[in-house]
Amino acid sequence: KATVSVLYWRCEWGGGNMTEVGTRRLTKPPGPLPENDLKLYERSERRTRFGVDCPDKVTWKVWKPGGEYVVVVGLTNCLPKLQVLEYRLPKQKATFFLDFPEPITLSSGMDCKIKVRFRPTKLVPFHDALEIVTSTGSFHIRFEALVPYMAISHAQSHDFGLCPVKVNTPFKFPLKNIGTLPLNFTWEVPIGHAGRPLPFEITPERGSLAPDQSAVMTMSFHPEQASVFVAAVVCRYGEGNDATSIVEVSGVGKYPFVRAVGGPVDFGEVFVGLKDDRKITLKNQSQVPAAFKIHRKDNTTTTVDPFAFHPSSDIVPPDSSKTIKVSYSPLSCGLHSLNDYVVKVIGAPDITISVQGIGVGPELQVSTKQVHFGEINIDTYVKPKEKVVKLTNASTRECVYQFMQMESGPSGAFRATPMQGVIGGKKTVNVTLYFAPEEPANYYRRVYILAMGSASPLWIDLMGGAFTEKSRPPQFAFKHVQQMRARGKVGLGRISPEEIEDLMQDKSGLNASEDVSAAKEALGLAMEPPAFTNKAAFLDILKRSSDADDVPFCLDEAQLDFGSVRTRSGESRSVSVLNNTASKATAFWCVSQDAPFTVDPISADIPPFGGTPFTVRAKPPSHEHPSNKQFILECYVLFKTMRSFRLVSNDLVVPPSCLLLQCGSSGTDRLCPVRAALSQTAIEFPPVHASDTVFQTIALSNKGDTPFTFSVQLSTPKCKADVEAREQQLAQEGQPYPLQHQNSVSELGLTGNELRKEAIFEVFPEKGMVCGGMTQVLLLKFRAEKPSLYTCKGEILLDESQYRSLQLSMTGTGYTPSLVLRNDATVYFKNTLIGSATVRQYAIENPSRIPVAFHWEIPKKHASVFQIEPMDGVLKGNERRNIKMRFLPDKNRKYVVQIPVVCMSQNDKHDTGVTQSLTMVGEGTTGELTLEPLEVTIETVRAGDAVKRDLSLFNSSPSEVWYTLGWKLTGDDPIASDEISIEPNTGYVPVRAHKTVQLTFSPKRKGKYSFTIYCKTIKEAEAWGPATEPPADLSSYPTCCVTGTGGYPTVEITDVKCTAVSKSHLWQQISVDQVNEVLKSDVTATDLDTRQFEFSTMCRTYPSLPVSFGSAVHNSPTTKLYLTFENISEIPVQFQFVFPNDSEFPIEKWYHEEVPTDEDLAREEVLDNNLFCVEPKVGFVAPHNSVTLMFSYKRKMTGTHKLPVLLKIAKGKRVILNFFGTTLSEEEHHLDILLATHRFAPVAIGDANPPMQYYELRNTSHVPVCYELSAEPFSQMCQNAYDFPIFQCLNSYGEIPPNSSAMLQWYFRPLEAKVYSMTVPIMVQDGAACTVEFIGEGFHPKKVTSEEMDAMKAVEFTKVNQFPTLEKIPAFPVVLSQDVLSFGRVSAHSLHRQLLILRSTHNTDNFSFAWDTYMQHGEQIIEVSPKEGVIPPNGLAICKLTVYTGSVSHIIEQSLQCKIVNSDLQARRMQHRAAHEEQASLALEPTEDDMQSTQSPSRPTVMTSNSLSGFKGKRNRLPITQPPPKYQTTTQLKQTIERLLDAADPENMDENAPELHWVDAPEAIIDVRLQARVMGLEAFKTSEPELWERQYLPTLAVYQQHIDPLLGAPPKNYKGLKELEEGQYREGDCMEVGRDIDALQPPPSELELMFAMGHIADMLLEVVRDPVVEETYLELDETPVRHFAEFCKKKKEDPVNRARRFHEGDEVVALVGEGKEEVSGKIVGKHRGRLGVKTQSGEVVGVPCSDTIHSDLLAATLQQHHDESETNQTKRLLQNGEFQSLLEEVMEATLFEILQEAITQPEDPELTLTPARGARMKLAKQIAESK
Repeated sequence: KATVSVLYWRCEWGGGNMTEVGTRRLTKPPGPLPENDLKLYERSERRTRFGVDCPDKVTWKVWKPGGEYVVVVGLTNCLPKLQVLEYRLPKQKATFFLDFPEPITLSSGMDCKIKVRFRPTKLVPFHDALEIVTSTGSFHIRFEALVPYMAISHAQSHDFGLCPVKVNTPFKFPLKNIGTLPLNFTWEVPIGHAGRPLPFEITPERGSLAPDQSAVMTMSFHPEQASVFVAAVVCRYGEGNDATSIVEVSGVGKYPFVRAVGGPVDFGEVFVGLKDDRKITLKNQSQVPAAFKIHRKDNTTTTVDPFAFHPSSDIVPPDSSKTIKVSYSPLSCGLHSLNDYVVKVIGAPDITISVQGIGVGPELQVSTKQVHFGEINIDTYVKPKEKVVKLTNASTRECVYQFMQMESGPSGAFRATPMQGVIGGKKTVNVTLYFAPEEPANYYRRVYILAMGSASPLWIDLMGGAFTEKSRPPQFAFKHVQQMRARGKVGLGRISPEEIEDLMQDKSGLNASEDVSAAKEALGLAMEPPAFTNKAAFLDILKRSSDADDVPFCLDEAQLDFGSVRTRSGESRSVSVLNNTASKATAFWCVSQDAPFTVDPISADIPPFGGTPFTVRAKPPSHEHPSNKQFILECYVLFKTMRSFRLVSNDLVVPPSCLLLQCGSSGTDRLCPVRAALSQTAIEFPPVHASDTVFQTIALSNKGDTPFTFSVQLSTPKCKADVEAREQQLAQEGQPYPLQHQNSVSELGLTGNELRKEAIFEVFPEKGMVCGGMTQVLLLKFRAEKPSLYTCKGEILLDESQYRSLQLSMTGTGYTPSLVLRNDATVYFKNTLIGSATVRQYAIENPSRIPVAFHWEIPKKHASVFQIEPMDGVLKGNERRNIKMRFLPDKNRKYVVQIPVVCMSQNDKHDTGVTQSLTMVGEGTTGELTLEPLEVTIETVRAGDAVKRDLSLFNSSPSEVWYTLGWKLTGDDPIASDEISIEPNTGYVPVRAHKTVQLTFSPKRKGKYSFTIYCKTIKEAEAWGPATEPPADLSSYPTCCVTGTGGYPTVEITDVKCTAVSKSHLWQQISVDQVNEVLKSDVTATDLDTRQFEFSTMCRTYPSLPVSFGSAVHNSPTTKLYLTFENISEIPVQFQFVFPNDSEFPIEKWYHEEVPTDEDLAREEVLDNNLFCVEPKVGFVAPHNSVTLMFSYKRKMTGTHKLPVLLKIAKGKRVILNFFGTTLSEEEHHLDILLATHRFAPVAIGDANPPMQYYELRNTSHVPVCYELSAEPFSQMCQNAYDFPIFQCLNSYGEIPPNSSAMLQWYFRPLEAKVYSMTVPIMVQDGAACTVEFIGEGFHPKKVTSEEMDAMKAVEFTKVNQFPTLEKIPAFPVVLSQDVLSFGRVSAHSLHRQLLILRSTHNTDNFSFAWDTYMQHGEQIIEVSPKEGVIPPNGLAICKLTVYTGSVSHIIEQSLQCKIVNSDLQARRMQHRAAHEEQASLALEPTEDDMQSTQSPSRPTVMTSNSLSGFKGKRNRLPITQPPPKYQTTTQLKQTIERLLDAADPENMDENAPELHWVDAPEAIIDVRLQARVMGLEAFKTSEPELWERQYLPTLAVYQQHIDPLLGAPPKNYKGLKELEEGQYREGDCMEVGRDIDALQPPPSELELMFAMGHIADMLLEVVRDPVVEETYLELDETPVRHFAEFCKKKKEDPVNRARRFHEGDEVVALVGEGKEEVSGKIVGKHRGRLGVKTQSGEVVGVPCSDTIHSDLLAATLQQHHDESETNQTKRLLQNGEFQSLLEEVMEATLFEILQEAITQPEDPELTLTPARGARMKLAKQIAESK
């Protein structure tokens, strides 16, 4: 969007002048006239539609009032036919003048001009239009005359976005003058905070624009830091720059981040002349572009860089990468190049990339290096002897080779064919060697082979012998050659055979100036010669005969120049053979007749230390021997004694010396063009050790057919110091450069002879001839005089012409081996524990480009303290390497040691190297570690999971301490190694610091874990060693004792409830014990297998247990089982109930199970009808918490229904719960068997009075059920037991009423100590029979242990949780304090009491309760007091249960039921019911018509589906939402109410719903299970002696008299308890006695009750209103009287207090003396409880006050004795049984009332059962003191 700023003027009509009135910023210039009435089209559309081409509008920009401005408008006919046009004048005809509008006729393609004159009269904008009319329509051309104004257009804003720091980011935009006046502009960039300029810049800053002129502006953003920048750049324009326009700019500076991938780069070996490429990648991981530039780190060096980067500079886009190509072109063979390159990224750290490579040449190999032609008889041989050697090129590139200084013609003793050639890669050529001797002698010559581009020459030792019949030389072998060369190495090259013999025989044949012993030692070394090196071979090639001082023979001239070619014929030159030994020698020349030169004489003797001249004459040139060819002549010189084998022994044979003489002309006589080329014009030698030599080879090729001669001329070499930039770089780093002693630039300034002597650069051969198409290999040598850079220019003259030359430049560098030692050559070690080690990495660098060998020399006394690895090695040029330095102190002291390092070249042949020193500083200390915490307890961890704990290691010593952590088992259970891990188990703790290590405990099993973690101090070297066994004794190590527990999430069922079944029955019915046993068992791999997803597979895999919902009639209320799932583990539990249709994984459509069976179809029917339900199906239980589950079974379908349900505990057990239940039809006869197997309590054999035991049969149907036990099993059992009734059932047949149960009475009398079993069928009349297995165990009472007896006692009763945990369940608004009352084993005729507390969980309503204590069997008497009552909201009711056991020996395990009714709800419903009945009774009696119109109750209205929703019942019942008709008779109303009650379903409705007003409040049944085994007196006293002492056995008469004072006379058939005890009873009588005690008294009539209550009320009212009684109320003591306080004992009076009762002068009677004589007298004094009594005789005696009494109290004392006698009578009374019973009742009633008040009124502090805090503290203090 463009911004337009307008500077405009307006005309002040008063003065008639234009006045600038201000500026205004607009989004567009002043607009034209409204276009509603104008016909405007695009130009192209006009041409197409009207066939006329013309401008869109005409604009006048610069004008003044009063002037005339003419514009010509052109119209062109674009149609291919004639066209007539007309125009209509504008509306402002006086302003826009046009000619009269005549029709205009235009042919095709023709045009016309319409002149428009604009004559303004005032300075205001004018807008109008000219209408053009054609045959197809009309259109308008707009006229606009704009007021002169200034306006500019530019970009409104620009966001640079994310830009790199320190990089200029430009943005170009146009600035256009859209006004009508020229303007000047100026840009201003605001200043930022704190006066800092913002990183924005715009160019040009100022300028001028004509109307409609544009200029390109460049906005630059150059952030210096990573930040956000926002600015408003202002453009000022107009006269005085009053008008402004703003460009809003913003940008974010960010640092780029670039990393290199693919470095360092190692090219390895690359052939000289080739180029190899590698790639590296620069990855820009930032969001801004990154500009980079790559340069060499030491780019100031003068050497040529063999590496190149393409591109070397570029930009990497954001989140992108750039590939850089690295090229390597090796400069010379054997040159190792290693350079560091810096990738400079603007705004980011530099990246260093190391690049290295080695230049290699062709590898030429020869098949053998020794060729022995044997001995040849000159007199008889016809042709030269031949030998073939193979030259193999082992490289992949072709190789040019050449034999040096050897002729292929007939001249010379040794020749080769071919002399030069090219060998392809991996190819082999055969070279034939010839031996043609002319003189009888031994011949030896070393022939050299040069390969172009290779720095390693090859040589072949050629030897042979020639003899005649007259002369035969000694036998010649290779060992003689080796010994000769070895003598030359040790300085004995000029020794003669005689001198060798003298030395070997200890004869002084040497000069007196020579050291004989040294010579002998040198000769001994020469007998075992060293290997011959490549460098020595090259030096041997370049060695001049005249310059050598270690050779026995030589030539005074190596080359003979015969001048110009034209004058060469007949020319002769002289050359002398010199003898440098003390023995005579013989020289002979091998020159054939065809040779171009002759030698005279051909042979001659050479005197000792003398010379013999020889004349060499040139022959005329011929075709075979051109005039410009260089020719080699061979001269063999040998000691005179070597001519015959008789003159020398075999050990003293010395090989002959082969002297080579090069002969040739210095010019050419031909003027043919020369085509010569060098393989390389710029040669850089590999870096070399100072005073060492290095070689290179190049090729001089003749590209033409004409041979030419060449001669090499070298200029004076120049020497420079090493690169200044490298020196400066090391100086900045504080490191001395090893070459700093050299001058920066120094010229050698040597003359020609001196230059020859120094021979820094040398070329061989210096002269020669190259035939057409051939190549001459030149050997180049460089020898560094000193560590510096050398350069040399050379010129190769062709045909001795200055105009035919090739330029050659050579560069070489010499270095001195040294190392750069950082940090001032000092290594500091941190304080180290004695016995441990500290390791540091120290970088050493080779500053030169030559390989440097180093060796550390640690002083012996510190060799065990300081260690360096490696001790020696080789650093390549510019290489940096980290070496490992180890400090192992053995004493508590500080160490400062100088360790020298010797640096030398890789082949140390020149000197002993340079020694530098490195200072090592360290201190040995002592220290120890502590481990905290000392103990760690890990809570239960799920097996398979891991828990982590932090342990801390503290180091308080001044040095770091290395440690290793381990653990040792301390418990009994084994621990696997992967169950415990410590990270890091090995490491170090810094100085005076701590380190946190992590203990990971991952148990794999369930159980306790106990182990000890110990910390052991070790050496650093031991940290990476193998693990060691834990020490046997941990007392000396820091330890941490760890205990943990592994477990699985475990739940168990702790409580169950159901509205229809007692808790003990339900416990067995749903297999609680079996389910808990499975859930608490160990988790197996099968339980944790997550691959099981098919339900059928899981049913076969996991254990299966039954869960029975019992049986009930169809349409009975839904059976709901409430269970408490408690998490008994320390691990949170997640559980899930999975039904068969709850698949964890969706089943694909193509998957089909097997053909469904009847069982599968039945299961699907159960699932479709939702008969079974579990709520909730998924849940979470925290540790030691519980959750309530509900299992429900709907009685919607008759039959037996089964459904397997999987209970899954996450990472725990899995169990299949088989839900099953039976729904009966209305008339179906059915017995509900609790358990198909019943086990009786164990009975001792021979027990005459075994306990009666019971088995319950339940009838859950709506019809009576007749049952009968089959007699056959009894008969069979009796027959097997010798006609003795082992099992006996007293009521084996009978009838059970609907919804009732019958208790089968059993006696089990075992004859043997074994297990008896009997399966009894139970027949049901008109119903299905069932089978029950009865099991009993007999035991010998004298052969069982106490543990076995305790186990048998434990199975006498069903194990059920005693205390309830299910609370706040709507079906159970009232809960009991105990669900099970287990009295255990009790004695007959004993009395037992127990408190029961009923607690209401309802918040608003009162509940009434009523106990039913009826039991079918036994003569026990059970009473609950109060028997009925009301429980307030959230309140309590306390009941006392009293049980008298009676005399029958039996096992009681029955339930007492308590009916709970919401009395408030019942009252509300009764109130609403009464209101409706009253309203109905007040209604008028209906008429006959009304009665007829009223629907008959026998035919009710049929209900709709909507009216049936939410209710159940038959279809002919009225909906409960439909009120009864208003006018009904009483009978009709009663029937309607019954139908409403029948149709209501309270389970699905709110209890306060109006529809339930006609329904009584539901009754809830809660029961308490009584468990007791009643035993006879003697049997109980014998088996339970401890319990016998605590049994309360009231007498029968007393108990009958005082158990209930209101008890009336017993019924007629009541025989009395005594008779019952003796067994004189009938079965019917027992059933009567077993009833509740209240049933023994006939209930009074209602009239009798009203009469008695009225009279009692009147009597109590009269007593209370009596004045005496009222006064008594007022006189009552405020202190509450405790119950029966008269039974408390009084405290004994203190003697001091008793003495206070006596005063001086009192008459007293005292007992004096041992006989206690009675004495009378007065008291004369008292002191500390004793009285002074003055007797009648005047004697004062002292008597205790306890033996003193007032005289007036004597009579009272006698009365006291009388009272004591009565007290004795009272004691005897207390021993009376009747009185004891009375007192027991009183105290029991008192305690019950106290407990009841304390429980019901806990806010009363006087009734609390908890002692006060002061009393508790005092008691605790006394207990502590006693301990």
